[in-house]
Amino acid sequence: MAKRKVIWSIRAHQDRLQILEYWINKNKNGIYSEKLYYLINSAIELIAVHPEIGRPTSESGVRLKIVRDYFIVYEDDGENFGDLGYQTKSRQTRQDCW
Repeated sequence: MAKRKVIWSIRAHQDRLQILEYWINKNKNGIYSEKLYYLINSAIELIAVHPEIGRPTSESGVRLKIVRDYFIVYEDDGENFGDLGYQTKSRQTRQDCW
């Protein structure tokens, strides 16, 4: 299967930066953020090759992939996929991002 192009939404960029900055501030270093950054990138590379790997949502064409405590929310149009944003898995700390 051919690798698809990732089209990043502005919200996805902002969400990702906020998540990484949160962990840098919480841990007082960037070690966990760096690991999380690579995990997210690996998941996105996997989605680019196998877009059906994510769990379908109630919205047509929108799927989500779990990476640690976050959902990567994306839309697949058959040729490209758009990274729409991120959500936390925990309901207690959940901030809807879309």
